[in-house]
Amino acid sequence: MDGAEGVKETLVRAIEALDGRIAGMLVPEGGFELVYARTDARDAMGIVAPARTIRTRADIEEAKRSITEGAGGEAARTVLTAIRFDRSIRSAATLRCSEEALSALDALFFEVCSYDRGAIPPGIQSMDWGIASCCRQGVPDAIVDRGGGDGGHLIRLLGENPMAVVQQIVKIGTWLERT
Repeated sequence: MDGAEGVKETLVRAIEALDGRIAGMLVPEGGFELVYARTDARDAMGIVAPARTIRTRADIEEAKRSITEGAGGEAARTVLTAIRFDRSIRSAATLRCSEEALSALDALFFEVCSYDRGAIPPGIQSMDWGIASCCRQGVPDAIVDRGGGDGGHLIRLLGENPMAVVQQIVKIGTWLERT
């Protein structure tokens, strides 16, 4: 098992690699999340993430200093659900969903799954159900949540580690810049 310190160091390196390389149109209104789970993660305390979301390049340094266990919001819940289906998937990020970003995922041959909040059984947490429904046949590269009427449109990228997720983010941003 890798300890929290090794996981934190890996996450710091991934955030550093992202510095200046994330396309602004990919950052959700509430900020960008990037999380990494320890190999033994079973709940939020097994997830390492910055205490705050990243909105601008200026937030990068604060994000690196504020990495802690038990943080991560929606990205943490995403990776905890994905781990139930594939223990090698230990990192996730949240990105703003737009038609341009969806076109990039398609053009770059990402395996993408989306879910319909209208199909969620009563009494079930919608996001957890949606992520699980997308992972049943294997964990995709990206899960699209087009949101309900609340405008919560997000793309959740998944990968084995945060550097793999950062590489996906950079690929998407590069494609967006070229179109």
